Amino acid sequence: MKTQTPKNPGSALSLRLADLRSRLDLSPAQMADYLGVPIHTLRKWETGERGGSATLLRLLDVLGIVEALAPAIHESLIPDAHVGKVPRKSSRHVEKVPAKSDAHVGEVPAKLESK
Repeated sequence: MKTQTPKNPGSALSLRLADLRSRLDLSPAQMADYLGVPIHTLRKWETGERGGSATLLRLLDVLGIVEALAPAIHESLIPDAHVGKVPRKSSRHVEKVPAKSDAHVGEVPAKLESK
């Protein structure tokens, strides 16, 4: 999986994110979903254009601990491969049917008035 080369190659965050994404074999969209951030934010972190907050660094620490101590739980946090793809239409979708009545709310249809 190809990763972007950081603008600031010495950036610990850029290197850490690249290593994590490579190790988990995630696409950029999946990695952004995994971290709960927009993809453009992830790209800025990966390229070194933007630094991460203390919260992000702590999140990465916690995810690493969960990955090491509870692999099954960590696996459930990794987004599916379909993330970022447009879902196909289901063959069981329900189509809207236009109403054929000209009656307005509160009016009695003509067919019922004559009875």
